[in-house]
Amino acid sequence: MSIEFTNAKCEFFTIETDYVKELHSKDTEVFFDNTPDYSNKPYIGILVSSNNYKYFIPLTSAKEKHKRWKNKTKTNYIIYEMIDKSELRPNDIYREFENTDEVKKILAVLEIKKMIPVKDGLYHKVDFSLVSDLSYRDLLEKEYEFCKPLLPEIVKKAQVIYNKQKDSGVVEELHCNFSLLEEICNNY
Repeated sequence: MSIEFTNAKCEFFTIETDYVKELHSKDTEVFFDNTPDYSNKPYIGILVSSNNYKYFIPLTSAKEKHKRWKNKTKTNYIIYEMIDKSELRPNDIYREFENTDEVKKILAVLEIKKMIPVKDGLYHKVDFSLVSDLSYRDLLEKEYEFCKPLLPEIVKKAQVIYNKQKDSGVVEELHCNFSLLEEICNNY
């Protein structure tokens, strides 16, 4: 029985930290970090209408391992910008190319396989204009602009991942367990 994701919007949200912590306690594939600023972690909202779940796809910070990843796979997207090598800062994660001064600076990764269901009232839309840290605001805006044109493709991939797991009952390695998370969401 396949479901269709509808009403998809490319918007960034924060999700109540206690809720994410609860999901993580039952499924360690749910992204959670006990750092003080974790409550500001953005998610992209994907709405599931057929069984009333709203699924949110998390962004994760760029890491060294992401330099080896493909830009796009069945389960994720590398969010990046092409910049001149001279613009790099000391902690930037990037991939160099031969015979050019341009590098691919990795901003984040959109992890579709880590999407989580969230009830109304447990999430809040991020208003970029209220983000006081200008470099963080700039990063969020770049991530948003990168994802916006990809929304139909993201939704299609999310549907495939979700339906494959629900139809087969098999939770693939490094994927969240959607049935388990929906049960926790219903009882939260």
